[in-house]
Amino acid sequence: MLILLGVTLKRNHKQSDLEIVNKTLQGDTSAFKTIIERYQDYLYRTALAFLGNPEEAEDALQEIFINVYRYLGTFRLGMEFRPWIYTTALNHLKKIYRKKKKNLKFSARDNEMLESLPDNSRGSDPQIMAEKKETEAAVLRAVHLLQDDLRVVVTLYYLNEMSTREISEILNLGIENIKSRLYRARKILKKILGKNKTGL
Repeated sequence: MLILLGVTLKRNHKQSDLEIVNKTLQGDTSAFKTIIERYQDYLYRTALAFLGNPEEAEDALQEIFINVYRYLGTFRLGMEFRPWIYTTALNHLKKIYRKKKKNLKFSARDNEMLESLPDNSRGSDPQIMAEKKETEAAVLRAVHLLQDDLRVVVTLYYLNEMSTREISEILNLGIENIKSRLYRARKILKKILGKNKTGL
């Protein structure tokens, strides 16, 4: 469990996002801890996909939650909170990513690993879980090389397991557009990983 913004987080899933946001806006700063706890894992995974470095991802996560708290007043009650917080996070990560682009190396097995994502039906067998982590690590390295518009949809769809409808709401794009970007991203990723397989 991460400790963010100097607070230790406790699990609380009884309240809706909107109830928690409303309490925070009314001055109950402790309510914001629940928002952090609820979204930290998803946003960390997103940050890691963008930045490719765990320490940088953690730093970015801290900054994201600071921004969320700072701009929470711009959130319109009655709207869905999840798309708003992801949009806030993605905007921040894009700024960071543009400042740093790295050349990443891939193993010959990465292309095979890519074929297995996503797969949430195999249970909790330790070996399978270990393979899944290895697969995610490989894909993260590849995703990090994609251009912004493709990297975003891949991260949300495969790593955060969002539906195309949810991604459509977050990015304010049509569902067919999202599907098209996912298709293009997969082709590019396979091409990248395939080249490394041949030593190019």
